[in-house]
Amino acid sequence: MNEAIPLEKQSPIYGISLYDYHRKPRAPIVDNSQTTIQIRNLNVEITCPICLGILHDTMTVMECLHRFCSECIEKCLRTGLTNLRRKECPACRVKCTSRRHLRRDTNFDGIIAAVYPHLDDYEAKQEEEIDRITKDIMGAGAKNLIVSVEEGKKRQAMHARKKRKPEEVPVVSPLPRPKVVKREIKAVPDPVPNFGAIVPMVPMPMYNIPEVKMRPLKEDEVGCVLLKHPKEVQLEQIMNRFVRASRTITMRHLAKLLSKKLTRTPTHTDIIISFNVTGDELREDISLGTVSSQWKGWGDMPLYYRLRAT
Repeated sequence: MNEAIPLEKQSPIYGISLYDYHRKPRAPIVDNSQTTIQIRNLNVEITCPICLGILHDTMTVMECLHRFCSECIEKCLRTGLTNLRRKECPACRVKCTSRRHLRRDTNFDGIIAAVYPHLDDYEAKQEEEIDRITKDIMGAGAKNLIVSVEEGKKRQAMHARKKRKPEEVPVVSPLPRPKVVKREIKAVPDPVPNFGAIVPMVPMPMYNIPEVKMRPLKEDEVGCVLLKHPKEVQLEQIMNRFVRASRTITMRHLAKLLSKKLTRTPTHTDIIISFNVTGDELREDISLGTVSSQWKGWGDMPLYYRLRAT
């Protein structure tokens, strides 16, 4: 690991190395002298990070000053191809949601035009060179593939000639069958019932319907249980017997609900709803709130349904 630099050897300005702090500044160029730079060193500054080609119609992100081709950066912002469909700068992930964060850099386009006055011809030559290299590589790769396939076939044939010796399987003699012993079965008399014993009674459900966890009632709701009348023979018990409804719901609405739930699908006018087993029919215009005011029991209010006698 690198040793920590003592405080007296650190740069007094944060972010500047000791070399930059102590080096002598260069003299500014005030005459018409020119400096020669290799183009390959300059291509790093004028290459688009998206298409990896020379910049065309340069667009700059105002937040981070990264440059891209106008077509490349607009396509990224339109389709959201950067960083899992988040509209950000492809170079540094700075937020860039729309074209409002971009501006054209005509000065940089002038520099590129000065470096590459014939940019179209240069790119055409590059594409031709890439195609030639690709064809050479593919041709050599195809030859190598054919050679490797032939070698693989030879190896398979060589391994097929080496036949493995069959393993000796030990022969196991069959076990003798067990002897069947006949036993006499004696009849055991039934025990005498003890009528004096106390047998615990297990409560049996009225209907074989799975219990459902119901949500708590709201202030303007009434909970009721729709049960088949004990004397009803033609209709069956509906599966979803628990109902949470508003207090303004009438018996006509419950009858329509039952007509849709029942397999026989009778009309709602043929269904009678009563408050208890021995009670009379409830009128169609009576609401659940009115009926629930007469319910003095605990839990959801039971309502019994049956067919109207014809």
